[in-house]
Amino acid sequence: MIASKPEDYYDLILMDIQMPVMDGYEATRAIRALEGERARVPVIAMTANAFDEDKKAALESGMDEFISKPIDINNLTEKINIIIG
Repeated sequence: MIASKPEDYYDLILMDIQMPVMDGYEATRAIRALEGERARVPVIAMTANAFDEDKKAALESGMDEFISKPIDINNLTEKINIIIG
């Protein structure tokens, strides 16, 4: 979807890790491989897997931040404010 929209269409992506066709790690690597501004859109991992190795895998795949489910809205808001101001 990001490749089909104008470069400035998305300000932030909330990325689920466990998706049926392409997991969030693969999707993030694909986004980071795009040309131009699309490759730099901030990505926050959202997952029920809250172990340190899950956070490490998310960051290694190119995600900017990591939050676990259930979502704490204050934590999410704080991370968004840090990433996009």
